[in-house]
Amino acid sequence: MRGPDGYVIRRAEVRDRAAVARELAAYLAHIGEDLNGEGLDHDIAHWEREYDGASGALLVVEDPAGEIVGTAGTRLLEPGVGEIKR
Repeated sequence: MRGPDGYVIRRAEVRDRAAVARELAAYLAHIGEDLNGEGLDHDIAHWEREYDGASGALLVVEDPAGEIVGTAGTRLLEPGVGEIKR
């Protein structure tokens, strides 16, 4: 369901793979980092596994035209400790 401004937040799906990659790359470029998929960035490099709904979720923001314009992730690190990523 779209909000009154036309935006919607929903769980990322396999069909969103290219848009999620684009948004994550744009974020890393913004902070001056390169993706290190085997190091610190393993969770976003492998988002479909890390945010699979069992211990986390990757959310996407769709604009009124249906284009993905942002992401956010939540995941459980250990019992009682979670993480939110933008």
